[in-house]
Amino acid sequence: MELAVNGDLRQIYKTSTRSEYDDEEVITIGSNQHELNLTDAFYECLVLALPVRRIHKEDDCDPAVLEALRKIEVKEEHQSDPRWNALRGLAG
Repeated sequence: MELAVNGDLRQIYKTSTRSEYDDEEVITIGSNQHELNLTDAFYECLVLALPVRRIHKEDDCDPAVLEALRKIEVKEEHQSDPRWNALRGLAG
């Protein structure tokens, strides 16, 4: 499935010895910090850009995936245990 993703997340990183901003867009980092982990920022940007529910058109299914799903498809209905049926009769 191909899905176009558009998003705009802006974050500003500022070096300082004290935290002076309470804004989610401005992140203060220490002046002696030599690494910055952007994992959370990238994850948040991508997750917010994706739709909650991703559905494709019926015609866009990959034939190989459809064939694999057909192979594992359960074709028989689950039959209940007759003992449970007898117990259900007692309750009603």
